Amino acid sequence: MKNSLLTFFLLYNISCVLAKSDSSSYYFIYFTDKNGVMASLDKPWEFLSVRSIDRRQKFGIGFDETDLPVQSSYITAIGIRKNIKIINRSKWLNGIEVSVENDADIASINGLPFIKSIQFLGRIKNRAVAEPKTIEDVYLKKSDSLKALKNRYKTIGFSEQDYKRSYDQNQAIGIPYLHNYGFRGQNQLIAVFDAGFYEAFKVTGMEDLLDKSTVQLDLVDYDGSVWEDDAHGAKVLSFMKTFNPGNYIGTAPFAEYALFRTEIGSQEYPVEEINWVFAAEYADSMGVDVISASVGYHTFDDPGLSHSYNQLDGKTSIIAKAANLAHKKGIAVICSAGNEGNGSWKKISTPGDAPSVITIGACDNKGFYVSFSSIGPTYDGRIKPDFSVPGYKVMVASVNGFYAGNGTSYSTPIFAGAFACLMGAQKYASPDSLKSFVMQSASHYHFADTFYGFGIPDIGLAYCLATGWGESDSTEEIWIKSPGLLYQDLNIYFKSPVNQKIKITIKTDHKNKMKTLESETIKVEANRWFHSDLAFKLVNKGNTKRKKKKQIKKMTLIIETENGTYSRQFEFS
Repeated sequence: MKNSLLTFFLLYNISCVLAKSDSSSYYFIYFTDKNGVMASLDKPWEFLSVRSIDRRQKFGIGFDETDLPVQSSYITAIGIRKNIKIINRSKWLNGIEVSVENDADIASINGLPFIKSIQFLGRIKNRAVAEPKTIEDVYLKKSDSLKALKNRYKTIGFSEQDYKRSYDQNQAIGIPYLHNYGFRGQNQLIAVFDAGFYEAFKVTGMEDLLDKSTVQLDLVDYDGSVWEDDAHGAKVLSFMKTFNPGNYIGTAPFAEYALFRTEIGSQEYPVEEINWVFAAEYADSMGVDVISASVGYHTFDDPGLSHSYNQLDGKTSIIAKAANLAHKKGIAVICSAGNEGNGSWKKISTPGDAPSVITIGACDNKGFYVSFSSIGPTYDGRIKPDFSVPGYKVMVASVNGFYAGNGTSYSTPIFAGAFACLMGAQKYASPDSLKSFVMQSASHYHFADTFYGFGIPDIGLAYCLATGWGESDSTEEIWIKSPGLLYQDLNIYFKSPVNQKIKITIKTDHKNKMKTLESETIKVEANRWFHSDLAFKLVNKGNTKRKKKKQIKKMTLIIETENGTYSRQFEFS
């Protein structure tokens, strides 16, 4: 019996050792204050880049305690304990992330006076770290060739054939219009948060990622490289970054990029939210203009750590707080709604619930909501997603060529790149002011709902609204998106040089005769764009879900003004 018990205890102890070495527990330790920090808000250059300071000054944003570093003596007091490993620090949250093999080791620091609270982030299985990729000389040469190609295209317009496989998804949101005015993302720095960017530099049209200007930071393994990890980020990046004229052009091909690995592809725990915070802080310090994040969270592998719907109020989750703070510091934060529309959860994920985040859902190539796209509202009743962007059978550029893919992960970078181009076109306009113009350009502006948000945006039109294009002309201007998606075709924007009344009539063929479906007379103000959605209301009449509609096959739109009559015919396939 004694030998049996001894054998049992030996086996038990061995299994415990194996269990401890097989996984580690992660915690975030919040500190009480930043007293005695050796940095001053009067000298922001000590902890922020020139580019970051310039962005703050451009938008009239000051500096506060969240910009100051964490008190180093607090970190030292914890770091001297050999069983507690310090992973990273957060000045925004004022604390540090640590890991331990034995959870009892955390109890040893509970009484320290400078600790405010400790949050459990999950027990994570230890993973083998992939070997960093060897960069072959051929790709360095291709990088140089691509930079030379971009230089030649600086003053050359892009044709539909130049976009080719990416044309439909780009045209759907009006980005070719902005590209051909010369706004292609240059001078914009876009941060992409994802699970990895496996061999992204091998994709034709993205080889210049190897340029020294590209920042890459792995906040999961801290191995200094993102090229050998999950491929999801490489696919996401292709929608913005690719410049392969005659085959594929992304929405912001001339922007600079910072690539952050924040996601553990094989596991789901709150530690990934903390990684997102670290990435956002680095992005802010670097002076990033746009964050594009095709990651979001609600359910974790440890059910006890999962978010409930009532936590999706835009201010409760760690990641929502960080997104709001990044926005407060002048960064446009653009995140995916999620792909839970067909699942039991259905709702958007966090940080898509944050009011400061531009949350992107998916539509198909006709402009209709696709059932996998997560829906709103937030727990506190706000409309989400903000916009609906093609995300069904959209073209991905990859190492092996091009293929159609689905997901709000893809809708998000399509929009993020376009928004970066708009920011470049209006460099002194804040992200919030530009978002308001994008909302006005969107198909569901007056009919926002929890499927489409404010609808399918038209970045080209948003640029015109933001710049006042046409408002000083002596002629009347009519903007009808063509070719557009169904809902965009149903919206009309009209600008008059004088105050006047205009009449809008919608007719359709009915038994070989023209039948008037709707008509209205409207007062318009001089030099102000007027948005008419009469046709939109007609098609949507009696349908509150706003999913697929019965389409009118043919429609004639007539606009009568003091200076003449404008007529436009539409045929919907």
